[in-house]
Amino acid sequence: MPLILPGNVASATASTTYDVANSCRFNDGDSPDMEKAFGSGEIKKYTFRVKRGILGTAQVIFQGYISDALVASLQFTSEDALQFDVLDNGTTGAILTNRLFRDCSAWYNIVIVWDSANGTAAHRNRMYVNGVEETSFSAETVPPLNSDGI
Repeated sequence: MPLILPGNVASATASTTYDVANSCRFNDGDSPDMEKAFGSGEIKKYTFRVKRGILGTAQVIFQGYISDALVASLQFTSEDALQFDVLDNGTTGAILTNRLFRDCSAWYNIVIVWDSANGTAAHRNRMYVNGVEETSFSAETVPPLNSDGI
C-alpha cells in the first residue's frame, strides 16, 4: 500500500508494508459482503474512508436495508462518479457527482450529511470528499422536508 506524504501527492508516494488498523481490502473476486445489524436509531452519523482499486466498474461502498428493501446506497458508478441514494417508496433523495474519482493511489474520505429537517432544501442531502463539499451534480433529488432516511 502506498504511503501518501505531505506536499505534491502526484510525486510524493512511497511504498510501505504498513497496514492500516481496522481496514479491509477487497480484491477482485473476493466476497465483498460484510454485514452489521443495527437497531432503530443507532446510526446518527457515519463517514467512510476508501481507496479505489479498479476503475470503470460500479463499486458499492455501503448499502442499507430494512426488511430486505434497499433504503440507502453509496457507490462509485461505472463511470467513476460518486452516487448516494436514499429510497422510500421510490427515490427520496439522490446525488450523483459530476466530478470523477479516478485516482487509485488516493484515499477518499467521504462524509454524507442527511438532514431532511433542514428548512433550506439544498442543505438536506450533502456530500463532502476530503473535507470539501461537492456542489456540482449531474443528478440531484432533494429529499422532502422531514423525510425518513436510514
